[in-house]
Amino acid sequence: MKPTWEDPINKLGGNFCLEMKNVSPDEMDKIWQKLLLILVGESWEFSEYVTGIRIVDRQKKHSTLKVEIWTTLGFTNPEFSKEQRLELKDGFRESMHRQIGQFYNCYVDSIFFTEHARKLN
Repeated sequence: MKPTWEDPINKLGGNFCLEMKNVSPDEMDKIWQKLLLILVGESWEFSEYVTGIRIVDRQKKHSTLKVEIWTTLGFTNPEFSKEQRLELKDGFRESMHRQIGQFYNCYVDSIFFTEHARKLN
C-alpha cells in the first residue's frame, strides 16, 4: 500500500482529522507517541480499520497542528453498510477524542472525517 489517496485501499476510505491550535512540542510528542503505540500494538479497538497516520505541522505559519488517521471507512467501501459505517465512525471519533484528550483539550465535534473519493474527483 502506498501512502496516497489514489492507492486502491485508501481510495475506499478517508481520514479523521483533528486540527489543534498552539500545541506545545511536548504535547505533540505525547500525542504522536500515544497514537503510534496503540496502533502498532493493535490495542485500539479500531486498529483493523487504520491504514496510516500523519501529523501536519503548520505551527510556524498558522499556529496549527493537524493529526490525521487514515482508515478504510469511506462511503465507497462495499465492506460496510451505511449503518455500520456511521456507527464505526462515531465510535472511532469518540475513541480518538479519548486518546488525544489525555494530552490536549479538544472536543469530539472538532474531529472531522473526509472521504478520499471526494478528493479524487
